[in-house]
Amino acid sequence: MVVLRLLIAGFAVIALIVAVTFRRLWRGARHARWGYLFEVSVAILRQQAMLFVGARVASYQRLPLVAPLPRLGTKLTLSHERLADVPVEVITPAGWAPSDVTVLYLHGGGYVLCQPSSHRQLIGRIAVAGGVRCVVPAYRLAPRFPFPAAIDDAVSVYTAL
Repeated sequence: MVVLRLLIAGFAVIALIVAVTFRRLWRGARHARWGYLFEVSVAILRQQAMLFVGARVASYQRLPLVAPLPRLGTKLTLSHERLADVPVEVITPAGWAPSDVTVLYLHGGGYVLCQPSSHRQLIGRIAVAGGVRCVVPAYRLAPRFPFPAAIDDAVSVYTAL
């Protein structure tokens, strides 16, 4: 049974290599800076990710990762604003004054994944525990916006703060 699975996986990898080769010959590289081996590696990783998740994803889609604010006995307010022409989420605890501390939180995901709403629980807990206002930019994500778009957005929000 294990040998059969390995054989099927080997054929799947060979099929991906052939598909990437023909796609590159027909249409060119998927991205200008991607080499052949890198593009093959990305195709293999995407296939494995789809098998792991159990769904076929044709393109990058935003997942509905909107988390509610945590209920920690303290009132939190959530507002959507724009700083330096970048959309931001601002989570403010009750009793926060403009002279108090503001935290710029850059959410995880390597500038490729996630969004501010996917980290709302954590950011709300930080705001309550520290009594600080948290500003989370919704910076532009790769691959749709190539490097350094996300970093430019983060720096511009930091400068505006």
